[in-house]
Amino acid sequence: MLVAAALAISKGNPVDMCDYPGIAAVVSGDKNVVLCSGVTQAGNVLLIPELCRIAVTKQLTVSDVIIKYGNGDNTITLTKDSVAAGPLTDGVWRLQLPTPLDGDCKDPPPAYDSSSMTLDLDSCEMVGFGAETLSSQVYDKSGAKAAPITKCTSTSCCDVIRPTIPEIVTYIVDDSAPLNCLTSSGAACSVADVGAPIFCNTKSGQKVAIGLTGSAPCAPGETFVVHDLTSGDPKWGDHQLPSGLISPTPFWSHLTNSILVLSHQLHSSLISPTPFWFHLTNSLLVSSHQLPSSLISPTPFWFHLTNSLLVSSHQLPSSLTSPTPFWSHLGRTREEKSVLLSVPE
Repeated sequence: MLVAAALAISKGNPVDMCDYPGIAAVVSGDKNVVLCSGVTQAGNVLLIPELCRIAVTKQLTVSDVIIKYGNGDNTITLTKDSVAAGPLTDGVWRLQLPTPLDGDCKDPPPAYDSSSMTLDLDSCEMVGFGAETLSSQVYDKSGAKAAPITKCTSTSCCDVIRPTIPEIVTYIVDDSAPLNCLTSSGAACSVADVGAPIFCNTKSGQKVAIGLTGSAPCAPGETFVVHDLTSGDPKWGDHQLPSGLISPTPFWSHLTNSILVLSHQLHSSLISPTPFWFHLTNSLLVSSHQLPSSLISPTPFWFHLTNSLLVSSHQLPSSLTSPTPFWSHLGRTREEKSVLLSVPE
């Protein structure tokens, strides 16, 4: 069963569900075990990862599935006939509930609007449900926990490591789906934490759900994948990158963990936050003259990097001076994520 290890968010702090409007737990009707978490932004649509759809449809062959929300006493029952299977798409399942989530503690959070909202990035949290031990997996309305987000590495960063993401989140079949990559002092530890919403406060103090936890590495400080609910808006995470580039860790320890690059292989000139790394990780704009000489030829660093990105090392030299298959692979050939190389006059 997918719910065989429904542990709670590791190193999270107990929180009141009513402080996080729109959050809901998806629970098995027979064992009261948490399948995943989700969030609603309006009406009767619940946003949860499609991985949870797999768990829900499997559970519905055994029992009903219960949506528990608000103060935990509000419920909506899903039956086998009320849930359409449908194809997997962008990783987010927009589940049509039979009734709206009425009776919630507060109004559901509005959808993120970059034109009118400014986020307080120091307030962002991952919030979800689960159990402290495998012998106690049942839903408890007082069991919601939150862990602060320690770094927003952005949709641009996720695009760099996107070729490795299918190994982590195998159910995302649309590779144009907006994703983000975050780190936290806590950790999602199981399918029960998949779908844990990422809430941030706006500068006016309003909570907004900007993502859904998509992977569960169960290791505090590790990068985890987030289904982006900001329509790929880079502003809410990108500007935090420079502070993480002061040393090869912690940023490189997370990024390189995914792309098989050992931090000791980085050239010494990359230890400081240079424009090259800022551009590479922030917006994938690279000035070729800023590349250390050690990177002109296939070094161990590039070998590992390109090996993970399915790029042949012989493509490197030409790719550093003009847009070639190497950079198109790195940018995943998507027009909206195309890579621009600039050489200052």
